[in-house]
Amino acid sequence: MLLLDLQNESLTCRIAPENGGSIYSFNYHLGTQHQHLLRPTWSESAYLITDFASWPLVPFSNRIKEGKFSFMGKHYQVPINYLGYPHTSHGHGWERPWKVESHTSTHCILSFAFNDPVIWPFPYTSRQEFILHDQSLIISLSLTNSGDQPMPAGLGLHPYFPKPLGTTLQATIKHLWEIDETVIPTQRVSAPAEYDFSAPKSLDHARLDHCFDGYKGVMQITWPHQPVGLKVTSSPNLQHFVVYTPSDKDFFCAEPVSHMPDAINRSSELSNGLKILNPGESLLADYRFEIIPKP
Repeated sequence: MLLLDLQNESLTCRIAPENGGSIYSFNYHLGTQHQHLLRPTWSESAYLITDFASWPLVPFSNRIKEGKFSFMGKHYQVPINYLGYPHTSHGHGWERPWKVESHTSTHCILSFAFNDPVIWPFPYTSRQEFILHDQSLIISLSLTNSGDQPMPAGLGLHPYFPKPLGTTLQATIKHLWEIDETVIPTQRVSAPAEYDFSAPKSLDHARLDHCFDGYKGVMQITWPHQPVGLKVTSSPNLQHFVVYTPSDKDFFCAEPVSHMPDAINRSSELSNGLKILNPGESLLADYRFEIIPKP
């Protein structure tokens, strides 16, 4: 497995370009202190992208119901992939290798080009830039329409965070999308009190695989008995927030993304978040993962 290392005095990030342009690990270290800021990949023999710490979502995030949609008067059926069964899930970047454009000790650029009309009828390119600063990792993600017709577009990241007992999440959201048994949204409701993250909320008993909207672009994670917490700031155009908290696992996902699940089939929802890119146009997003020392 090819791994690219970024490192400064307090942070280390390992990137696996050939494995979906993913992050292998992201850790804090200072003196004798060492802490996983993302759930680490289980081993260098890992081959499923769901084993990795974080991965990009292009040219859409979450699910497309049964892989079926209509766009500009045409009907499409795209393949179902294993992660989203019985739906199509999370685009294509996570399933394919990315090209290394440049790499230094604190900076890396990856690129990805897709043009397979059997799988997706709209060719596109994508780019990830990783920069380590003193106390933070900045990730810039872009998606560009490289075809000759408009294309539906969305993006995001899929980070896995450690979830030891006592882990708390804080974020501002407005609405919750209720879901059916296959995790497709059914209706939007005001976020109930049990999912009010405006103050730090324990994830010990949370049972979520849902999308929220009205996300304000900042979340903060606190882990008990660890030297630092983590603040994640994302672009204003990422107003949807997917939270996944499996009950039997020691990790959770909290994903600022550009659109709701199955957005391409929700044109009647004015706040679905899906973008339409004309030929040559791009969609951009930035994330800052910043360590927060405890008092």
